[in-house]
Amino acid sequence: MRLSNILVVLASASLALAQQAIISRGIIVASKSDIDSDAKGEDVYKHTSNGVIAAASILRKGASLVGYNPSEQYAAYITPVFKAFEWKLSKFPGFKEPKVTFKWIDLNGGPQDLEKAVKDAYDSYDNGLLSKTLREEIPTTNQHKEIDAVGINIVSINKRRVWRHTVVKLVTLRIRIETDDEQRVTVPQQIANLVVEEYELDSHYLADKAKKLADDIERTSARDFEHYFRTKTVKPEFAWFDALEQDPIAA
Repeated sequence: MRLSNILVVLASASLALAQQAIISRGIIVASKSDIDSDAKGEDVYKHTSNGVIAAASILRKGASLVGYNPSEQYAAYITPVFKAFEWKLSKFPGFKEPKVTFKWIDLNGGPQDLEKAVKDAYDSYDNGLLSKTLREEIPTTNQHKEIDAVGINIVSINKRRVWRHTVVKLVTLRIRIETDDEQRVTVPQQIANLVVEEYELDSHYLADKAKKLADDIERTSARDFEHYFRTKTVKPEFAWFDALEQDPIAA
């Protein structure tokens, strides 16, 4: 992935924002039957088996209410509205009390080193999909040497067959990067902060309020969820790129 496709430098922004490219991604860790659920209306919220679709619909609704739409926004505007999105989710009564995890990641190498470090520190719950996704989103080239940091925001829906519950995870990682004279990106030695916020769906609340939720929230499929939360557009002077070159939905 070329960083020129996703970075945005705000002309009158603070220096910190002006030097950071922001990338967003949506992923799902669930069985194919959960992902392909055709539940509609109240059934989306009445049955725990439809947790993936319920979560996808709730997340997209919450994001749209605060103007967080990575698939249509310039990357530099994502960080402020992502914070608003986090706040909105924390106030939704259909989630149980959130769990927040902070992990310091000791990096001393490239993207592959980051993937291993994240997996060792946190990523046992999904067989490495989170760490793999973070590694994939690190750019390999950068045409703008003033960009010296990358912020990655991941919105993840997690439902294993052995679980009856569905968990939403908001993952943020900020890392410094270096760019050589040939525009190749490397990840210098550093201590990076990985933050994971976990929100478990409250199945009792959803079932009790199923009709109102179905009336108020448009159904969102797994595929539409992935598309909505994937950074797609860039500043007008940069070319469009294919945001769906890899399918992040895990069977």
